[in-house]
Amino acid sequence: MKKLNNFYHDLKNAFSHIVMFGLAFAIIGYLVPHTYYEFFDRSTYFTLELPIKIAKKVITPCESNTILMTRFASQDISAVISIQMVLEKYEGDEMIKSETYKTPISKGQKTVVISWKMDCDIELGTYYYHGVVSYMPHSQEFFTPFYTEKFEVVASPSGNLNN
Repeated sequence: MKKLNNFYHDLKNAFSHIVMFGLAFAIIGYLVPHTYYEFFDRSTYFTLELPIKIAKKVITPCESNTILMTRFASQDISAVISIQMVLEKYEGDEMIKSETYKTPISKGQKTVVISWKMDCDIELGTYYYHGVVSYMPHSQEFFTPFYTEKFEVVASPSGNLNN
């Protein structure tokens, strides 16, 4: 009976050591990389050439314009790109339209082409796009803001806005 009691006692101690080791391993396994990436990692995972190029500097309503985003990624990442089209006004800039894209970004340099169709009833004036690319290469979220060159929306030569 004494041997059986010792066996259960030893088994209980061994089990508690296993649980404590597993818990310590899990906590350290989470905290060490998380702390490293949050406070010490200064790697550049994603960059953009700014200002981002616009294919056409002058367009008419109902026409499409193209954003040419040249980017560099140091590793494959998944990202969310949020873009807003902004009209410059004397009273203050006005956001006209907003879109969000979820996209994988492959390692290396690449020019991404984003086409944006203008509404036929768009207000004439000077516009630009701005936005942010958000990504998580590790358990930390990063943001890269961007802006484009300005472009003009002018009346069509025929004077008809509905080409």
